[in-house]
Amino acid sequence: MTDETATTAAQPVVVGVDGSDSSVRALLWAARQASWMDAPLEVVTAWTFPDTPAPFDIPIHEAYQDELIVEAQRKLDEIVAAVVPESQQGQVHTRVIRGAAAEVLLTEAEAGALLVVGRQGCGRFRHALIGSVSERCTRHAECPVVVVR
Repeated sequence: MTDETATTAAQPVVVGVDGSDSSVRALLWAARQASWMDAPLEVVTAWTFPDTPAPFDIPIHEAYQDELIVEAQRKLDEIVAAVVPESQQGQVHTRVIRGAAAEVLLTEAEAGALLVVGRQGCGRFRHALIGSVSERCTRHAECPVVVVR
């Protein structure tokens, strides 16, 4: 096996999961594709916390944000355990990353073989043809992108 082949084989399939039905379908599709490609599966949740002060000058404590990240990681791991076959679990890595979803996914996909996103996530515009994160990923990713309905 050449070095180039080894590098290509190690490139993960990256999938964004926010708990929406569309993202869970994307996870299922990505898991099947990663298995077929014999590639690792990187499951990513991105979360942006407010950068501006809260109303009434309510402090936003870093410790509270850390608790939310821990809870999000727990829920992400539960979804992955329910969707990804047990035989594939050793090839799956999950992460909750602070940041805007599209930017986080684009950064994570820079080293990926493929980026998989759901058609729409938990955003405000549920009846749009395609969500803003999906649209941004399809326009700016450096790897192929699959949008799952």
